Amino acid sequence: MPQGYGYPAQMPMQMPGLVTTARVLLFILSGFQFLAAVIFGILVAVASNAENDTGLVAGVVAAVAVLMLALGGLSVFLGVKMRNGRGGIRVGTMIYASLMILGSLVNIGQGLSQTAAAGALGGIISLAFGITILVAMIKGGAWFNRPRY
Repeated sequence: MPQGYGYPAQMPMQMPGLVTTARVLLFILSGFQFLAAVIFGILVAVASNAENDTGLVAGVVAAVAVLMLALGGLSVFLGVKMRNGRGGIRVGTMIYASLMILGSLVNIGQGLSQTAAAGALGGIISLAFGITILVAMIKGGAWFNRPRY
């Protein structure tokens, strides 16, 4: 049925700029997480070749490498699905950003208490990413609730 008689043609909605920013930040974050997984993987190889008894240390570092790899995959998944995602992707991203904020606050606290400026700086950057992503998901509800034809 042709459009007309007071019914405007439905134009596809464009992704809001703030949601696009959150999507880009998720992709950037995934790159950092994959890089961290590679670095921790190299540390596992170095620790396993050491002559000292470093089995526990290598196991912990390997677990962190796997965690970084999983978080990087989750970041990519959320970023890709955000393009045509529904409310579940929005909620999942909000939970992910909230946990990122919580983790970065812990990281900042530990970095300041141990005078490790690099840990505090990483926490501040992660905090900024998390807050931006969370605000984008809160304000971008119309994108995820839009009608799909």
